[in-house]
Amino acid sequence: MSVDRSRLAVTCAAFSAFINLYATQAILPILRVRFDAGVGAVNLTVTAAMLTVALLAPFTGLISDAVGRRPLIIIAALGLTLPTLGIAAAPNLPTIIICRFAQGMLVPFIFSSTVAYIGEEWVMPATGEVMALYISGSIVGGLTGRLTTGVAAGLVGGLDGWRWGFAGLAVLNLLAALAVWRFLPRSAHFCPSTRIAQMTSGLAAHLHNPPLLATFAIGASLLFVPAGLFTFATHYLSEPPFELGPTALGLLFLVYIPGALVTGQSAVLARKFGRRRAVAIAMGIGIAGSLISLSTSLPIIILGFTLVATGMFLTQTIATTYVSISSATAKSLAAGLYVAAYYFGGSMAPVLLTPVWLASGWIGCVAVLVAAQLIAIGLAGRFWVDDARPTPS
Repeated sequence: MSVDRSRLAVTCAAFSAFINLYATQAILPILRVRFDAGVGAVNLTVTAAMLTVALLAPFTGLISDAVGRRPLIIIAALGLTLPTLGIAAAPNLPTIIICRFAQGMLVPFIFSSTVAYIGEEWVMPATGEVMALYISGSIVGGLTGRLTTGVAAGLVGGLDGWRWGFAGLAVLNLLAALAVWRFLPRSAHFCPSTRIAQMTSGLAAHLHNPPLLATFAIGASLLFVPAGLFTFATHYLSEPPFELGPTALGLLFLVYIPGALVTGQSAVLARKFGRRRAVAIAMGIGIAGSLISLSTSLPIIILGFTLVATGMFLTQTIATTYVSISSATAKSLAAGLYVAAYYFGGSMAPVLLTPVWLASGWIGCVAVLVAAQLIAIGLAGRFWVDDARPTPS
């Protein structure tokens, strides 16, 4: 295995998956004007992709186990180019939403197969190193998607400048997919399997595992908070007194970078304070950031957003680890269910917060997001144990 090229391929696979997933967030205000649509309607462009990911995530791993990792990664990565181009040429908002559903159908095939590929083709400590590259690729991809659409809309101007952003994303996606096809080696350790019976018994065990169920709920809150915060932040900051344009709204997502850089500290927090207190500390940072975002000063609001992103990244690492240690069997199914809960929570944020936004604006949205984080702290405190062992099936 060519180490450098294969690691580049894994990074490109993650980049390809996540460059599309959140790409409409920075341009929601423009879409409202361009298609004469309400907040709830344009927010569906965020919900559509994440909801489809949530619905398919538990099953894509089974398909990958049966047919192989590399072919699915390549086909899905190449396939993402088409709906991305479809968005660039979309004549109306329903077409964009349909294309977003199509993107959501392809994305989970990439990350479920890539994570499995990493676990099979590398051994520790290289596995951890390659997984870190995968996470880095996903973060860079998510940022690039938002930045590209927002900056393109600002630079080109008019109500259709965002289309050039999606055309650019299609090109970047195609280049990443070709890099995966060229540099990702064929699987050396893949053994096909069909695990329907194992899935059935594993699902029953997971549904009778309270710590694991609590972790799924915590995962749902983890994406609910940033998805809700940043979806409505673009609406909020595009209005007076801020009146930020699409370029500034795209650059807003750079607040993810400090949060991503401190994720390694989650293990330090967990060791020093225990997982339950570590989650309380991390979520406390997010709650503080949420409340700070009520300020009328833009720099302070951005500081608040940075704290929210930091708290979510720290908690996500702790919660993902807890999925594995709290499940005795069918760990891949447990991971798939966690991913489903995570993206379901994110997909519901724009839907559930829309009436809150219409009724009470930004302050109402922040109140709901703080409540979601308090619930997560309560679930961890009630159901987690700091010296957790897998629950017997």
